[in-house]
Amino acid sequence: MPSGRLIFRVHVIQRMFQRRIRLNDIRHILSKGEVIEDYPDDTPYPSRLVLGWRGTRPLHVVVDWDGVEHAPCML
Repeated sequence: MPSGRLIFRVHVIQRMFQRRIRLNDIRHILSKGEVIEDYPDDTPYPSRLVLGWRGTRPLHVVVDWDGVEHAPCML
């Protein structure tokens, strides 16, 4: 997953705040995590579930590739 621009939906930012998840955590998961599920039929774009760890804490990130902005989008 590229390390450049990321797009976040509003509810994702709210959940990150509630769960004390930082932007660096998301970037780490996207670069080092393991894709544990692909959702090729999701609309408007296919998405995937990525599992990664920050210390002993498991984090799951659902991401798609925004076809308009050409950037990963956190769902």
